[in-house]
Amino acid sequence: WPDWTEQEKTRVRLTMKGALQSRQLFGLTEADVSAFVDFLAREGQEAFFWRLNSFESHALRGNEFAIEGMKTDIAGMAISVEHIATALGATALQLDEKFKQLWRDPDILRLLKRNDVSALARKPSFLQNWPALKAEFDKLRAEPGGRIAAELAMAYRIRGGVHQMLPENDHLELESLFTGLMCAAVLTFVEVRNRTIPSLPLAGTTTASVP
Repeated sequence: WPDWTEQEKTRVRLTMKGALQSRQLFGLTEADVSAFVDFLAREGQEAFFWRLNSFESHALRGNEFAIEGMKTDIAGMAISVEHIATALGATALQLDEKFKQLWRDPDILRLLKRNDVSALARKPSFLQNWPALKAEFDKLRAEPGGRIAAELAMAYRIRGGVHQMLPENDHLELESLFTGLMCAAVLTFVEVRNRTIPSLPLAGTTTASVP
């Protein structure tokens, strides 16, 4: 019989490779991604595997019911990211505060602590104008460290709104939100891991991409 865990680890590796490249999030190697999926399996974070499996199943159906399933998977993946942050050692209650505990890169940490970035992630009224909110995240991505900070901020924007309907119905946009959550998780894992292996570069500081 096929090994389910190994199959799902391969699924994550392949999805992550494409997501990191398309989002221009550099500085990670194939070994980093493999270490991340091994960490998920070792630390009992298989919900990450299940959510990706479910999301891909819904995405392939291509109807209005599948769209709602994709939204549910996005909310579930945001919760999974929060659990991963806890497994990495964060003790704060909210995901945004967990990220601030785990990240040490000065450019990214500065952005995470900035009031306007916190407002993007926390202010409930911003969900009433979703296109404008997405435009503000695009502006954030243009700043030094902004690509990674935007992934983290969007992760806790989604996590904080899991009890509200996500105001997005475009299939490709939903895929982007989902893979963004995956990227937030692996980037944070590598940031924490690199602090214990000083010879490795911080994520986002080199031009190498996942091969």
